[in-house]
Amino acid sequence: AAKDANSPSSQPIDALGTMTAGDAGSKGGEILRNGNFDEGVTQPWNGAITPPAKGKYELKDKQLCFTMDKPGKNPWDIVLRQRPLKLTRHHEYTFRMKVSSTAPSRVKPSINLVSSGNKPLWSAVVEAGPTAQVYSATFKAEERIEGDAELVLQMGGALGASEPYTVCLDDLSLQDPELKATESATASRPKVRVNQLGYVPSWPKHATVKNASEQPLDWKLLDANGKAVASGKTKVFGADKDAGEFLHTVEFSSYTQPGKGFVLEVGQDKSPPFEIGTDLYAKAKVDAIKFYYQNRSGIAIQMPYAGGEQWTRPAGHLSDKSVPCGPGTGCSYSLDVSGGWYDAGDHGKYLVNGGITVWTLLNLWERTKFLGTSIADFGDGKLNLPESGNGVPDLLDEVRWELEFEMKMQVPEGNKLAGMAHHKIHSVEWTPIPTRPDQDTVKRTLRPPSTTATLNLAANMAQAARIWAKIDPAFAAKCKDSALRAWKAALANPKVAAPGDDFKSGGGAYGDPDPSDEFYWAAAELYITTGDQQFLDYAKKS
Repeated sequence: AAKDANSPSSQPIDALGTMTAGDAGSKGGEILRNGNFDEGVTQPWNGAITPPAKGKYELKDKQLCFTMDKPGKNPWDIVLRQRPLKLTRHHEYTFRMKVSSTAPSRVKPSINLVSSGNKPLWSAVVEAGPTAQVYSATFKAEERIEGDAELVLQMGGALGASEPYTVCLDDLSLQDPELKATESATASRPKVRVNQLGYVPSWPKHATVKNASEQPLDWKLLDANGKAVASGKTKVFGADKDAGEFLHTVEFSSYTQPGKGFVLEVGQDKSPPFEIGTDLYAKAKVDAIKFYYQNRSGIAIQMPYAGGEQWTRPAGHLSDKSVPCGPGTGCSYSLDVSGGWYDAGDHGKYLVNGGITVWTLLNLWERTKFLGTSIADFGDGKLNLPESGNGVPDLLDEVRWELEFEMKMQVPEGNKLAGMAHHKIHSVEWTPIPTRPDQDTVKRTLRPPSTTATLNLAANMAQAARIWAKIDPAFAAKCKDSALRAWKAALANPKVAAPGDDFKSGGGAYGDPDPSDEFYWAAAELYITTGDQQFLDYAKKS
């Protein structure tokens, strides 16, 4: 019943209920989360039905069911996955699932090493039919595991049925006998949920309680000595469809005394300890801005700047110092586009996404400087960056890391579309997530220039020119020149849109067929910086 070339320990599918040679549910620690769907939610599973496959997936009778009109061309056109999974070399694992299909079809489960180009660690092909059956297999992780792994169940292409059909999955399990109970995905989570960081004395204080009771419950707020300092009744919230839980809420805003070690008790359940204090969020804006340092490209993320050894890594994408034009760009050169910030989960660098972020952070600087009272919070040394101590405010040092990259994306003089900006740079195919930047080996290319990217460049550089005018006059002049060249190029090429289907090439499209708002934005920034009437006139016509 099971075709498995990778593991001699595979067990045949049994009739519903029992498994041969040991039930996976009785061994070790569970790695998968929400494998039985009993709470009525799909998280953290991620399903996908990709054209030309057609269908939908939903929960039915506490099973996850894929109803397919067409299976598509490739096995991966219909998938269910969970990642990241932490596996350990030389450990033995047991995979288990319950599966049924209204028409004869197959499911291909595999454990892939994400950071090794999705290299399969183990896989099988499992037959499925109208009678729900259980499949299990045991395998050993002999491969070297550099990073995270994932479980993928493919159901598309030749694995599917020739007629419309439904595949239902349940009781998905991946067991590691050597996993500590505290590390297991099924390790108990508190039913009384509070803000683990804590609460400000004078602010609202709310908590959530998982409890099936349809009547209010007694709650007590205990101090560090276990003494009740406040009490009351929960409010029944009821069924939360998104969470798949029946919930109560607690409000204890009236208690305003600061302290540490508070615990909220509801019946036999207790929350984790928490604090009530005035300075709990003092670092929030600094911690938020450190996101950008963590996402820098082309530089090692290291201590003492990273915030912890677990966040350190070698420099990523040093090859960005010479990136060639990709297909459809109309150019044949290579550019040094090193530096900048990674966009999101992938390793692409997008000028329009970076542009709005630069504008937001530079506005934070300008508005706080001229209208606020806390500009010193972002001064030299405040953000703990590699540039700290250079006499320049840290916030501006961080933004400059992206500005330098943006200027490198400008088409050089003497080339077609000189002065325009390339829309983005990313890999020729999607980098598996999660892959650490320094472990990404997929080839990268420049994507075509666009009017919107060019106007983002013009606006950012105009704003930077006035901010750095006294800090670094040479850099400010370079920014101003870049802004004016970008503006001139955009006027000459006002309707060059980014390819709308470029998602297929390994990065987000971020197309925008209407650059009128970017024209207004760039004109406004250029007028503020230069005082030139032409930019004011342009802005007024918008």
